[in-house]
Order: sequence, then C-alpha cells, then structure tokens
Amino acid sequence: MTENIPSVNERNLREQYREVNANQRELLKLIWQEPSVIIVIASGLVIAGYFYVSEEMCNKYLAYQLVRTFLIMFATLMSYVSLLTAIKHRFFRAVWLEKMRQIESKMKLEPTPMHTRVAIHPRGKNYWWERRSAERALIFSLFFLMIFFFLLTLMNIHTCILFWNPQTS
Repeated sequence: MTENIPSVNERNLREQYREVNANQRELLKLIWQEPSVIIVIASGLVIAGYFYVSEEMCNKYLAYQLVRTFLIMFATLMSYVSLLTAIKHRFFRAVWLEKMRQIESKMKLEPTPMHTRVAIHPRGKNYWWERRSAERALIFSLFFLMIFFFLLTLMNIHTCILFWNPQTS
C-alpha cells in the first residue's frame, strides 16, 4: 500500500512541472499577444501620419512634416521593442521547455510533444510545413516591419531637409 504514495521528491517534481508548464504557456501567449497589439498600434500611427496629416499641409508647413516623422519614428521604436521582447520571450520559453524535458526524464515520463512533427507522426513522413517555425516567422516579420518603418522615417527626414522651403512658412 505504501507503493502508491508518491515520495516527497516526486511530489516536488510534479509541482515544479506544473509551474514550469504554466510559465511556458504564459510565455507562449506573450510571444503572440504583445507583437500583435504593437503591430496594430504602430500601423495606426503610420496611417495617422500619412492620412490625417495631409501632403498639402506637409509641403506647406514644416511642423506637419515633423509630426508625421515623429509618429513614424515612434512606430519604428515600438516595433523594435516588440522584436526584442519576442526574442526574449522565445528564449525563456526554450529554457522552460528544456526544464520540462529534464523533469520528464527524472520522472521517467514520455516527453510531451511541443512541435507539430513530433506530435503528428514521430517517425513518419516529413512535410515541408512541419519544418517551419511560426515563432521564427513572427520574429522575421517584426524585423522587416521595423526596417520598413525605419525607411519611412528616413524618407520623411529626407523630405523635411530637402523640400522644406523657409520662405513659405
């Protein structure tokens, strides 16, 4: 009868496993939620800069061109910060997953599949879409969005410097 009662070490490992699993799930949510919100806000700033600050006003008054430039610069900064946080969350999620693997091996449990290929068919056919990482694609998307916003910022700074005529203001 004493064989069914888990030892203190086993109970501690189970509790630690639950905590590690909850942490990695929370990080997975953050990996997707934070960039999604930032992309919407940053895109809204760029839209506000181009559609609510008219081209006619930008050509006439330097202040309007500067407002547009600062809006796009802020969107660039937001996308950069989002990129860094996504990379950080992805790194720490990998740490938590490795910790889960260690606990599973100590408890002699079958490893929980965390990737599509392992979950669907462990030794089956290897499809191209199974080798893709959605998290990695998100990070590349954030990087290219940041580069795009940065180029828009440079374009607006260039416009401020070259096309502003001080006699018209």
